[in-house]
Amino acid sequence: MNTDPGTEGASGVRPWSSDADPRRIATRICAAAARTAGLRPTDLEWVRLGERAVLRMDADRVIARVERPGVTADDAAREIAVTRWLSSSGIPVTHPLPVDQPVVVDDIVVTFWYGLSGRPGTTEQLGHLLRRIHDLQPPAELARPAYPFLRLSARIEHAAGLTESDRTALAGLVRATAADYAGLGPVLTPGFVHGDAACHNVLSTAGGPVVFDFEYAGWGHREWDLSQNAAYLDIGWLSEADYAAFHRAYGRDVRTLDGYPILRRARLLREITGLAQRSGGAHDPALRAEISRRITDLEAGGPPSRWRNRP
Repeated sequence: MNTDPGTEGASGVRPWSSDADPRRIATRICAAAARTAGLRPTDLEWVRLGERAVLRMDADRVIARVERPGVTADDAAREIAVTRWLSSSGIPVTHPLPVDQPVVVDDIVVTFWYGLSGRPGTTEQLGHLLRRIHDLQPPAELARPAYPFLRLSARIEHAAGLTESDRTALAGLVRATAADYAGLGPVLTPGFVHGDAACHNVLSTAGGPVVFDFEYAGWGHREWDLSQNAAYLDIGWLSEADYAAFHRAYGRDVRTLDGYPILRRARLLREITGLAQRSGGAHDPALRAEISRRITDLEAGGPPSRWRNRP
């Protein structure tokens, strides 16, 4: 692991906070980390800010991932190890660059991966890949529990896009849903899971589909992976045809499980808190209104309404 003290950490402004410019800070951290790893940060191009900041560099040959505070170097090293194990097991995955990484700059973790070109993966491709991943038996050192509520409390505490009443409501929903989820153990199927099994983590390349982002991978319940696309169907983010292609490819429709509404609620809590943690939420009335509407939806306890398209 490489470390670089950086130049702005002492300013007190944290990346992704409402007082920071995330693009500027992530770009600076990425460039510093690249130089520390012996890479040339040329052609830096912003891709997106979601769970982390993602940038392209070196004429799209390299993808840099700049993590949010709270992600440790050990977390990133484990994800690299999971990816290498999956590759050795025949799963088509993105590959980390062979440099000394992860790199830490101003307490922010950065990793570097080979760039790939292609188009977004399909639900059918995801279903086939998940079936293969779920059938694997990981080595003991990679079988860390995959906890569905990982980092949700931190998101709620620090998200700029939440009112205090929304913060209180979300914290209560997380506690209640975690308790309900714990009671599902006897009806769920143990196995190695991806943890964020959606089409935005599959790329369809000339050589076939490739899966990536194994930050939440570990030993958990297969239904946790299956519930993500089912929840997307229920809120209008997937069509009936796309969902049917997914569950046919995988071989199971998780909506037939009695505990599926609990899985769906847990999944949608991750979506709400992920949206809330986006920088600028404190100054975006439309975003705040959407978050509040989604919280009310979950508090009602029934099937969710249609949600605005994924931002």
